[in-house]
Amino acid sequence: MKVLATYPGKYGDILWSLAAIRAYQASTGDEVTFACMPKYQAILPLIAVQPYIAFAYALDGWEEESNTVLCAQPAVPQAKVTGFDKVYHLGFRVIPGWPVLSGILGRQYIDHSASVMRVYLRNPLPFLDVGCQEVGGISVAFTDMHPKTKRFVLSRLLNEFGPAVTVVNTLPFLDAARAIQISRIFVGCRSSNYVVAHGLNKRVIAFEPDEARRAEQCGCRFGNELLTDDPETVLAECRRLL
Repeated sequence: MKVLATYPGKYGDILWSLAAIRAYQASTGDEVTFACMPKYQAILPLIAVQPYIAFAYALDGWEEESNTVLCAQPAVPQAKVTGFDKVYHLGFRVIPGWPVLSGILGRQYIDHSASVMRVYLRNPLPFLDVGCQEVGGISVAFTDMHPKTKRFVLSRLLNEFGPAVTVVNTLPFLDAARAIQISRIFVGCRSSNYVVAHGLNKRVIAFEPDEARRAEQCGCRFGNELLTDDPETVLAECRRLL
């Protein structure tokens, strides 16, 4: 059976949906194609190498009408999609609010996609495979929010651990995922590469200076994560694990 699974964006939200797609394909054996908005097609090379995805592409004409803090809209492509036996649109059709989302980034996005595809996820991790093994070191990815604080943490990591540190946030997603997989530890804020790290089931040190994003709603109930806003805690944990 030919199946299409879609998710509009953003990058991290798309990645969370893969846990349900992986479980669905494993239980049915169906040929699963994935599609997203053209705006977020930079994520597709990473998705295309997943063994449970037959093909991944950007759906022409699916244009973003709303780009909220929570999720891209519309959840369903404006043009009708044909040529598939089943189509699962995994995005939220109504933009959810904070009170509705109990564990938005990890829990709710994974659980929502699983409910749409009617699969049960006991443990969704890992849901990414990039074909390489852990070697060691630290992978780091920060967004541009709170740049002074994040630059300070990065400089401390580089000063203490030197060549063991690989900065991945400027790399294409597939290259970043491979660098994260090779590393022993991922250090970063709660962003798309944070989702990659969880998808690979890595040890995550989430350094998040943004108080709102340290809330339970912004975390992942799965995986192995230390959450902190203290640079010294980041360094101490890296020393302990390396």
